[in-house]
Amino acid sequence: MFALKQFLKYRDSRADFDRIKKMGAVGIPCIVVEGEEFYFEDQIEEFLKSVK
Repeated sequence: MFALKQFLKYRDSRADFDRIKKMGAVGIPCIVVEGEEFYFEDQIEEFLKSVK
């Protein structure tokens, strides 16, 4: 339950989620890196390439 609460806190307060909310989406899947970088469904492949 903690992870869901943390995710909702990010989603409701971070500008990173504005684009996602405007599309009417929830924002899952989302990869959060150190609470500072957010990668959403359309960015996950880009993220995976950057960590190889």
